Amino acid sequence: MTSTVRVELGPVPSTAAHVWLSSTLRIVAAISAHPELVAFEAPKEVSDIFTRYLLQWLDMAERSDVFRWTGNEDAATLRALLTYWVRIDQLSDDDIERLGVSWSPPDGQPFFEALTSGVIEAIAETPEFGELAAELAEIWGSSS
Repeated sequence: MTSTVRVELGPVPSTAAHVWLSSTLRIVAAISAHPELVAFEAPKEVSDIFTRYLLQWLDMAERSDVFRWTGNEDAATLRALLTYWVRIDQLSDDDIERLGVSWSPPDGQPFFEALTSGVIEAIAETPEFGELAAELAEIWGSSS
């Protein structure tokens, strides 16, 4: 049995959330439409869950000036989502260009930082993740 992980995001300006989420939704859609252009393929259910979170958060960002979110996810699903997200984040600029999309502009950086630190803090307290929190902190340059 896996544990449930509680993740807290924010507060962060909703404008930053909107920028990052919109860009990331375009990237995920492009990967789903053209998996042959990237070196990995995520199971559809993982991509669907990831997209569902992005859409939920985008809706929240559009309804408030400040983005805050707290949610729970089972550890196995969260691990699958993180693996997918890391693979996306490690795409090269050439990969992104081939997909016909672009990375989030700098205006989205505060949301990315809030999301990564919230996730890293949450999984650091979850035994099932072992050293993954430290690995993600290194990948994403977080000091959490």
